[in-house]
Amino acid sequence: MQSFEVTEDNFKKFVALCKFWKNHFGLFDFHIHYYHEKFDDAADLARTLANSEDRTVAVAINNRWLIPVTDEEIQRVALHEMMHVLLADLSEAAEQRIISERELKIVIEAAVLRLERILNLFSPVV
Repeated sequence: MQSFEVTEDNFKKFVALCKFWKNHFGLFDFHIHYYHEKFDDAADLARTLANSEDRTVAVAINNRWLIPVTDEEIQRVALHEMMHVLLADLSEAAEQRIISERELKIVIEAAVLRLERILNLFSPVV
């Protein structure tokens, strides 16, 4: 099966786009590490592992893709991975399955406020 190399330049562009979305999403409380590595499954374009407790995140982009590596795909994947960071607290709360109603409301409200901040950038002035 044919695969396509994700070059060092692609990786640098990916990191720059991730940082762009990190700033626009207001994810200043997360410390993000970026990796360019070979995955066992070439179908995975990238992965994000977040630890909400210590606010660290590992974002890795696969060094080979099964689809052509284009600027548009790099942009899409960077946005996708940063959305995982945006929803990291909510994801972790859901995975715990034992969370108080109050804690869940706090996590949901934080996600809503971040989304509100983003969407307000595109809101028309009336």
